[in-house]
Amino acid sequence: MTSDNTTTTPPPTSATSNLRAVVAGSFGNVMENYDNLVYAYTAATLGKLFFPESDGLAGTLYTFAVFAVGFLMRPLGAITFGHVGDKFGRRIALVVSVLMMGAATTLIGLLPTYESIGVLAPLLLVVLRMVQGFSVAGEWAGSAAFLVEYAPERRRGFFGSFNQVSTAAGFLLASGVVALNSTIFTEQQVIEWAWRVPFLLSALTAVAALWLRYGLAETPAFAEEQARGETAKSPLREGLRTQFGGIARGFGFTMLWTVAYFFFLTYLPTWLTDVAGVDAGVARVSNLVGLVTLTLCIAAFGALSDRIGRKPLLIAAAAGFLVLSWPVMALIQNGGVFGVYAGQIAIGVILAMFSGPGPAALSELFPTKLRYSTMSIGYNFAVMAFGGTAPFVATGLVQLTGSGMATALLPIVSAAVTLAVVAGMRRAPTGASTEEIIMTKLIAVEGTYEEMGAELGRRTSELVERSVQTYLRRFRDDAGLSAADVSRWGAVYLDVARRYDARIAAMLEGLAAGAGQPIEHITALNARTEMLYGTGYRDEGCTSVAVLPKHTRQGHTLLAQNWDWHPEQGPVTFLLATRDTTGFTVLTLAEAGMLAKSGLNSAGLGVCANLLVSDRDTGGAGVPYHYLLRGVLQSRTMSQAHRKALDVVRISSGNLLIADAGGEAIDLEVAPDVFGTLLPQNGLITHSNHFQAPLPLVDRKAATSALTLLRPARARHLLEDAAAARTLEPEDVVAALRDHYSYPDSICRHVDPDAGKGEEIASVYSVVMDLDARELSIAEHPPCERPYERWRLDDLFTPGAGPEICFPIEEDHA
Repeated sequence: MTSDNTTTTPPPTSATSNLRAVVAGSFGNVMENYDNLVYAYTAATLGKLFFPESDGLAGTLYTFAVFAVGFLMRPLGAITFGHVGDKFGRRIALVVSVLMMGAATTLIGLLPTYESIGVLAPLLLVVLRMVQGFSVAGEWAGSAAFLVEYAPERRRGFFGSFNQVSTAAGFLLASGVVALNSTIFTEQQVIEWAWRVPFLLSALTAVAALWLRYGLAETPAFAEEQARGETAKSPLREGLRTQFGGIARGFGFTMLWTVAYFFFLTYLPTWLTDVAGVDAGVARVSNLVGLVTLTLCIAAFGALSDRIGRKPLLIAAAAGFLVLSWPVMALIQNGGVFGVYAGQIAIGVILAMFSGPGPAALSELFPTKLRYSTMSIGYNFAVMAFGGTAPFVATGLVQLTGSGMATALLPIVSAAVTLAVVAGMRRAPTGASTEEIIMTKLIAVEGTYEEMGAELGRRTSELVERSVQTYLRRFRDDAGLSAADVSRWGAVYLDVARRYDARIAAMLEGLAAGAGQPIEHITALNARTEMLYGTGYRDEGCTSVAVLPKHTRQGHTLLAQNWDWHPEQGPVTFLLATRDTTGFTVLTLAEAGMLAKSGLNSAGLGVCANLLVSDRDTGGAGVPYHYLLRGVLQSRTMSQAHRKALDVVRISSGNLLIADAGGEAIDLEVAPDVFGTLLPQNGLITHSNHFQAPLPLVDRKAATSALTLLRPARARHLLEDAAAARTLEPEDVVAALRDHYSYPDSICRHVDPDAGKGEEIASVYSVVMDLDARELSIAEHPPCERPYERWRLDDLFTPGAGPEICFPIEEDHA
């Protein structure tokens, strides 16, 4: 990762570019699904040509087995194309996948049959099916990511649905071409040569898809990642390490989806003729009617998901397959021609209900930098395991049981699994963007303090490098500190850490080793307040609030803050969860390379930090402010926290608003050699960036920090009525943190357009903590335009657990 601030501007989007993106992403998907499904729809014919020594049903079984072989290549294709798509861009991966798929399908149309070259014919068919499977693995996830990332805000469900519109259109086109082929040519002509026509047509669609994609710009979301230098160096390794829970959910999410497609839309026409004894013409036409129904309904359900959310539609569809698969199959088998058509239409509607919101919902499980890889893995492994094998397993079930109805067990079982997965997914706000869903990185480490530090360093090494370079530059430019100065003071603060708290020293040393950084740079980061402000650097702002439990509706202690700082530090800031060998857990906001900011612990104690500056700030060999914050968070009781903050040699000023689940709160204004305290007034403490207690010092920030003299009063005015009525709720605190009085220097702070380069300040993160529930809710900049994510301490180390989306954006803040 580069250490400078040079960036490139992501390509602008417009209605024209969005339209071309939809067409390019969708058309390639049409072509690849057409290629994949032409094989399935000609299964009976291919069985006669490539497996002529088998009887009719056995030949079909062998042909579907070769169809399934292509799916075995999907995991390799997912890994390969996912790596390319996340590291080099979506466009190049999608161009290559189209070329490979078109070539493989065209070559199938040119293959000699068993009659011409014997056993070599089915062997070559297997090889080309493997190429098809490899290439199509890169298409679906790439197309979904491409469409969702090009979508305008709150239209991702609709745009993403065209991934499925095009998938269904590919099925429809393949079915239609095969049906038309069998209508134009006699059965003998199809057997002799006309079976090749649908395969050879792939060459034309491949050229068209390639032309559409080749000149298209990269998606805005990926281009922004590139501009910030944040693309993953090793997407597979990072994805498996940080997104395994999401991958597992994606696998279960896809199970029903892929079974429904390949069972109902691929196998069912064969089942109708070979098992149910339905006329071949009725089977083909009814399948076309079902596909048309599916294709026409998908986009409508995608758009609906932008209004009511993805989850209600996904649950309704999964429940529909669970309850209705057996009755629909019975209707198709026993209801005559009407039953066949009615069943196909019902299947089309239910599948469209899932397919419309599906691509956006699956994309929203993963962050941009890892989306192609992680979505590909979960999706393609499920397709390999359940989709490609569905026709084969269904055919085998018929042979094993002698009952055509036994095949209905496939969609029923898969629907039960997917319904459980969807029911456990956190519901997002209507139409929320991908980056709104997965805003805040969580790094969870456990073990001894040195082990936790080392794991933290390894997992955030790139972010630490970026943070180190940022602050080395600020130390030089803003504080006049040379590299030698930084190393010298870093050594001093390492010694201070060892004397202040051995646990903190062990974590810092482990972090430095894991990140491959000099320990002096890591300790200097954690003393950045002293190294910058001790030499005259001024501007920062934060607003903090504590509410006592008897003034809240739930009877819980609340603690909250907007952290105002340089927006460039947002991407290198994350939630850090640590759990030591005793089970003691801390959850805190942290900049890369640092150990604490505002947070809470499993004892129910929390702290919020506000910068203060006074004439007593001299620097030197005392305890840095961020050490104090981590020391407080390592405390199990309020008295321990007080000693960690007060019974030490301090070298800078600062504010620590501390509260606990026991129902008390206190504000400690600390400076070298002196401190003051503030207690709740009418159940509230509010604070910003100036001293409120009468202390023998000169406040050097009150006059320069934006609106600090009024922000605490403003927060109190917004909350005092509800507090007095003892009905205050977390939503009231969030509304105060989103307040825009005296914009842009408001509680919800925005960048001042007149600020110079490097002087921009904004509310980088907003945090609300419920200390009784051990919950921390967080929103990134700007909190007025973002929902919050609620993290529970009890879930932090549970595999697959994630945050719940809460505090949706109100209309007057949108």
